[in-house]
Amino acid sequence: MSASDVPISTLVADAGWFADCTATPIGGMGNNAVFRLDAAGRRYVLKRYFQHPGDPRDRFATERAFSTFLWEAGVRWTPEPLRWDAERRLGLFEYIPGQRPERATPELIDAALRFFRDANAHRRSEAARVLPLASEACFSIAAHLDRISRRVERLREIPTGSEIGARAAAFVAEELAPAWERILTRACA
Repeated sequence: MSASDVPISTLVADAGWFADCTATPIGGMGNNAVFRLDAAGRRYVLKRYFQHPGDPRDRFATERAFSTFLWEAGVRWTPEPLRWDAERRLGLFEYIPGQRPERATPELIDAALRFFRDANAHRRSEAARVLPLASEACFSIAAHLDRISRRVERLREIPTGSEIGARAAAFVAEELAPAWERILTRACA
């Protein structure tokens, strides 16, 4: 049995956190899995971090360091990190009820800018200097433009064997790639 086949409740018990819990998938971003965890009369969020054997980046360690940094710096825009288990690649966070917004609003954009401001207010601290780099970190406009260009190129390779694949490939070819080329041309000018 691979590590990804082990039930979440078993991983949580093996970590010594809760002997009895209920884990309900609530989505994930990228390769990570996110669960609502009900245990000991409370609700939590559990994040299980994926690690591809061929990827040298340690996304678990990077997120752990950044989440811990924010809370130690007094920045309270993210759920509080409560426990970490590096062996099992688990992070336990406070649960904050809510729903994903359907669209960006001026208020949400303002909140994102305030988070950015608050997080960067501590960037010159010793704790910030030792943070690991994010997996997609770019430190120049050229690096950022190159990263997006590579992503658009990967999207041009969407298989067209299914209806949704054909529609996605058409969108990339007819709308996304031309729009990106216009943006790239303007940015480089």
